[in-house]
Amino acid sequence: MIKKLSLALLTLFGMLAASLVFRAQTMPSLRTMTAVTIVEGDVKANVLPIRARAVVNHRIRPGETISSVLERVREVVDDDRVQVRVFGDWGANPFPVSDASGAPFQMLARTIMQIVPDDDVIVAPYVVPGGTDAKHYSGRSRHVFRFQQLIRNSDGL
Repeated sequence: MIKKLSLALLTLFGMLAASLVFRAQTMPSLRTMTAVTIVEGDVKANVLPIRARAVVNHRIRPGETISSVLERVREVVDDDRVQVRVFGDWGANPFPVSDASGAPFQMLARTIMQIVPDDDVIVAPYVVPGGTDAKHYSGRSRHVFRFQQLIRNSDGL
């Protein structure tokens, strides 16, 4: 009985862990990701700071812009005393997503299938979060494809 319960729990938690990893990998393609990276205030726990500052990093999903994210942040903060602006030279709109139904992607898929002699290879469109070297090519071609290798286990996860 305990052996069966242990196996069931292991299977359940293994699936839960796989689900969380999958969610972490796919979330940037579904919504803009937000992470508070720097928070500054006073240096004492019992003193209210005169000024405070926070740096928030946004990984903007395709289809949104810096302007739309700034507008949403201002809407959420809803306080005219808080300045919301782009920090430094980090501001860049997401690069356009290349057409996965067109001939260039189909040629890329055929090439990968010819190079990798495995019937289990699936070539599929995917949004790669974060900066890649694609930023150097996006202004030169409409057909810039980022690459993300995902390896499935025997359960297909």
